Amino acid sequence: MAACSPVEDILYKLAAWLLANVPTYLDTIEAERADGIALADPTKYEVSDADPFGQTQYPVVLIYPTDAPIEADIDTGHDEIALSAEILIAISDGDAAEGTKRALRYAEAVREIIRDDRSMAAYADLITVKRIIYYATDPEQLSLRLVQVSVEIRKTVSHI
Repeated sequence: MAACSPVEDILYKLAAWLLANVPTYLDTIEAERADGIALADPTKYEVSDADPFGQTQYPVVLIYPTDAPIEADIDTGHDEIALSAEILIAISDGDAAEGTKRALRYAEAVREIIRDDRSMAAYADLITVKRIIYYATDPEQLSLRLVQVSVEIRKTVSHI
């Protein structure tokens, strides 16, 4: 039996996929809005439980796995994995109104990538965005704006 971790593999492929695609989507959103709000490319895409307030550079994209129910089918030798993950985008922005818009635009870029780009199909059968949550943070906390994109990733894994 080969040692593998489909959950781990999917999460790290997701991080690499976002790294490859987010900058282009941010550029498109900037051009479409044309309101002078700049969207810097994230400095980090990391699968971890890192504290968004402990980063030294922003914006960052942190991917937190939250749940991975698995339904095993003994007859077929397949596992159906339904992995839930939270993609947290943290930006540092002193202006409240502009910071809120900026944070929501990062979330929109991630949502559009998941909706439009099917290049993750080799690693996941289906990826869907379940919700976007914006967190207003305390002004004393580095003027951070946090937005969370909740996703579900489905994958069938064969053990035959």
